[in-house]
This record gives sequence, C-alpha cells and structure tokens, in this order.
Amino acid sequence: MILLRKNYEVDDDLVDLVKTQIKENKNTFDQLSKLYTTYFAEASERPEVIFLDFYSDILESITKELSIYHRSNYTFPFWVQIYTPKSRKFEEHDHFSGKEIVSWVHFLSQSSKKCFYFIDSDGNKTYPEQNKGDFIVFPSWVLHAAEPPENEERIVISGNIALTKIQTQIDDFKYSECSYYSVDGKRMGIWDISINKFPTKGKRGFRSSI
Repeated sequence: MILLRKNYEVDDDLVDLVKTQIKENKNTFDQLSKLYTTYFAEASERPEVIFLDFYSDILESITKELSIYHRSNYTFPFWVQIYTPKSRKFEEHDHFSGKEIVSWVHFLSQSSKKCFYFIDSDGNKTYPEQNKGDFIVFPSWVLHAAEPPENEERIVISGNIALTKIQTQIDDFKYSECSYYSVDGKRMGIWDISINKFPTKGKRGFRSSI
C-alpha cells in the first residue's frame, strides 16, 4: 500500500503554534467527527500555510523519485486534522476524484496507539508504522481510515499530489496528455493524444493552494 516512507520531524513549537491557532477558530471543529480539521477552512484561516515551502520541497523530492516531476504539472493541497480521545472514528474513505495520483499523511505527533490504517477489498485492516515525523505516500484510491487515540492528542497533516497535466510516452512520436473536465458536477480525467510534447521544463508544482 505504501509507495514511499520518509521521516521529517517538525519543531514542536511550530506544531503547538498551528494547533493553538486551529483550536481558537470555532469553524475548524467538526461536530460530526468530534475533531479539528482545516479541510473546509478558508485559506486565510489555515495556519498550516507556514509549512507551504517545507512541503513544496518534500514533494518535489518525492515526485522526482516517482519519475513524474520532470513531465508533469501538479498541485498539492493539504490540511490539518487534530484528533482527541473524544473523537469518533474517521470512516473509511479515499482521496481519488480523477486527478489525485498519490496521497500522503505526515504524523506530526503520534499517540501510543496506531490509529491510521488501510483497508482492502475483503475488509482486512493494515496498520503501518506511524511514528512521530513519519511521512507516508500511498495511491489516492486506496481506502483508509483512522481511529481515535486513547489518551493523548494526535496531529496529522494529510494531502494529495493532484495532476493538472502529465506527459506519458506511448511510442517514439506520440504523447498522451491528461485533461480534467467537469461532467454533471463530477471531475473526470480524459486522455488526449498529442503529436507534440508539451513544455513542462521540470516546472515545480503550483504553490497557489494548500
């Protein structure tokens, strides 16, 4: 399930700063799941923006390892989730809508209990190692979920690498290009055949959104 695993510990003072600012904003508390999340927050209400350059560099390295950096344009939206012992189970879900190629989760602070897990088509759960600072990358269509911690808070940042364009070689002359359209309110990827390569020139993923 895991494509890549890294470890990037973040200064505790920065994590505490982000946590405090999120908790001070009543709009970040999800009454249904009993957790704090910036997923639905406006950009101006998202203190994790301070990590934008940090994740930009990490994801540049990762997309190079995955052999897509030099032939794609991408965005990397990300958000914070703060779980407490009173949180409810975050139900099984995926991050795939048609343009997300991989997803990731960064464990900024980790509880003694393994809470994050993957689930396969037979309902089997797999709990990966999830130590403080662990950064795991997995396919966006993989189902996953999270249980509440037992005695302490758990803080993670989750995100996706979403393609806006990718170049794949079909043969020596033709290249395919993926474009995204809205059909009946749903995002759909359509592969078009092009004679010419489009000029990515190793362009870094757009940094206009988090």
